[in-house]
Amino acid sequence: MNNDLFFPHSPQEATLVNLLRYRAIQQPNQAPYTFLIDGETEKVSFTYEKLDQKARAIAALGTSKE
Repeated sequence: MNNDLFFPHSPQEATLVNLLRYRAIQQPNQAPYTFLIDGETEKVSFTYEKLDQKARAIAALGTSKE
């Protein structure tokens, strides 16, 4: 897969979707988000790969209504 398709060439191209997809390809198992119940106890943790999958699923729902 050509990673250049997802890497922004300028600040205008640096969308959340592009950056998330780039990270999902480069660091699929890294967890950028961990939600804590009480500030200490881990409740949910998402990897870049999982965030990318969820974001694309939500986006697909939005486009199916058009």
